[in-house]
Amino acid sequence: MKHALTFSRMPKLFRRMFWRIYLLFAGITTILCIGALFWILKETISGRQVAVQRMARELASIAESWLESCQNMSIAVGQIPEFQELSDNEAHDLGSALLDPTLLGAAQHALVTARARDLHIERMAVYLYNREYVVTDQGTVVLDRFYQTLFATNAVPQSEYLRRLGPGKFLFLRQNSIDASTPECPVYITSVIDRDGKRYGNLFVFLDTRELKREIDAVLDEKAYFAIFDKDGDLVYGNDSLYLTKAEMLAETARTGDAPLLYHVGTYSGWEICMAQPKNLLAHRLLYRSLMLGTLWLILLILGAPAALFLCRKNYAPLQELARVISPQNVAGTQEMEYEAMQAVIASIFADRQMLKEQILIYKPLLISSLLLELLDGSQQKNVTRNALHALGIDLSLECWCCVAIITEEARHDALVALAERTRIPGRVMCLAATHSRSVCVFLLNAESRGTCMQATQKLQQYLDVEESVLSWGASEIVTDIEHLTRAYQHARTVLDYAVLDTATNGTDWTTLSASGVMELRQPDILKNLFSTFSVGRISEARRMLLEYFSCIIYDGYAQKEHLRFLQKTTLSALLKLRQEYGIDCSTEPLRQWNGNERDSIRHLHDLCMSTCDELDGIMSAWLSEQLVQRENSIMEYLNVHIFDEDLSLSKLAVEFGISESVISRKVKTLSSENFLDYVNHKRIEHACVLLQQTDISINDLAANVGYGNDITFRRSFKKYMGVTPSEYRREHAPERE
Repeated sequence: MKHALTFSRMPKLFRRMFWRIYLLFAGITTILCIGALFWILKETISGRQVAVQRMARELASIAESWLESCQNMSIAVGQIPEFQELSDNEAHDLGSALLDPTLLGAAQHALVTARARDLHIERMAVYLYNREYVVTDQGTVVLDRFYQTLFATNAVPQSEYLRRLGPGKFLFLRQNSIDASTPECPVYITSVIDRDGKRYGNLFVFLDTRELKREIDAVLDEKAYFAIFDKDGDLVYGNDSLYLTKAEMLAETARTGDAPLLYHVGTYSGWEICMAQPKNLLAHRLLYRSLMLGTLWLILLILGAPAALFLCRKNYAPLQELARVISPQNVAGTQEMEYEAMQAVIASIFADRQMLKEQILIYKPLLISSLLLELLDGSQQKNVTRNALHALGIDLSLECWCCVAIITEEARHDALVALAERTRIPGRVMCLAATHSRSVCVFLLNAESRGTCMQATQKLQQYLDVEESVLSWGASEIVTDIEHLTRAYQHARTVLDYAVLDTATNGTDWTTLSASGVMELRQPDILKNLFSTFSVGRISEARRMLLEYFSCIIYDGYAQKEHLRFLQKTTLSALLKLRQEYGIDCSTEPLRQWNGNERDSIRHLHDLCMSTCDELDGIMSAWLSEQLVQRENSIMEYLNVHIFDEDLSLSKLAVEFGISESVISRKVKTLSSENFLDYVNHKRIEHACVLLQQTDISINDLAANVGYGNDITFRRSFKKYMGVTPSEYRREHAPERE
């Protein structure tokens, strides 16, 4: 409510501005949402069609795999020797009770083995023509009993299910096609064929409904429905419990408007899939997505109001402030009068020509600088900008042009204008200064000839070299076409990206810089191991690495400032990492304060890097000495702790401390006045003497306890150091023990 009252008190200009912005936003948002709605409708409908086609195609592939596995099974079963032997028996009326049980068991076992190869099959049975029994993978049953499980009636000899089927022919019984429980699962019937092509029986394949349902559910959407029909239009398999024929199902889908898709399963079976999704499902999806889009549209409209209000306040604030500044004191200070009061004051300013001239004189330098930048960066047509400058009294009609860009440090615009005026030669050279940013300015020179332009540029460069506030400068090439002025300006700005080694000047020109070849240099990767070199104390190598980097980036007296800054950042990063990981504190503040734009920046950075190396050299020498003492103490401590380890060796110590065996040997020699082997044997023999005096342990066990692999080596070492054998030493010191 408060915002509404505030808005109602705003000036008419503010309210018109708000409604213009908000209605524009609302219109664009509405158009985009309508376009998105049409796109969603199109994608949803086409997505439904694509989904139905995909499901029908995958379902056809599944049905094809069923038929193929059943057909392959008929070939595999037909070549089982036991069934061929049963078929060759001439006693056609032979019952199962008169057959060899071993032969029947072998046939049943072969059938079980064949069934185990296919997960789609629940069980199988083989009927041999003109027999009174059927061999199943669960046993041998009478024909009538088996026939009743399929058709709930006794076997009929004329039944097509008990007669030979032609090549490639098969029969299919749908689950519960006879009554509510018969048959219990889908049955595939085809003839079995031996190796000679003779058909001697029919194979009944009972498909596993759970496996079939699992495969079908994996490819179907939960709302989709399908039906598989045979070539006569009768239902073979489906997820609808009505068991409609093909004609009945098409009539039903035509009534509901579900638009089913018909898809053929292979070529030889004649089966056909009828796949569809309910039409109301599509309507629900379209409605849901439309509601979501409508909600988004409303949210955007609601959020657009404060956004438009914020933009209006931001755009109107300068007008409001200006109106308050220039409005007469006698005008009421209401918001409704701000803009009207400002209009009256501005009209009075332009009515007074003298006041208008004063305003132009105040803003003229700013206008000239702005127009010069437009002329240089090419944001406006060159002739249009030059005519505008001419209207302000700036004549740029001479033949040759040159740009000089500078980087300054707190340089005043009037000081730069003074430099430009000192460079001018009336009628021959025009020089203007424009401020691009707080630290970057540009001089534009327009001269009558190349020679005059070159002389004026050199004169300006001399002024810039002695001006303390100018850190560096870069001059472009001389061009004679004003259309090439933007390119020259870009070249002058590019020159500022390079530092000069020569201390006599703090800048260069594009022609000299491009001819030097420094622009072709790429960032070297010499410094990638700088930290690791610092961390191991190889300061001389680090110094050489830094000098090599300088030699790679400095070419013909020039270096790219970006390469210098990379050196600064890499060195600072290495020093900071040394402080964090090793506690080595080296002074970084001078290096951190280095500025790539300063005069003589190359030498300054070089001196800083070398002084950093000198400081690190002293710090690292003291640090490495301390580390060396700690390592020596660690070596002797480790050696004394593991003196009785059988595998103690120089190589083990070298691996443990990461140094060579020769260094380990020298350290032990220095600290103990003995070589490694003598020191170890000496310590072991001393401990062995103590054990010989104080214990009754055997010589063999004692040798193992003090680190010798066998008693022979121990006895030899003991005799060498003590002059007697271990046994003699024990006898000599037996009284001491007692």
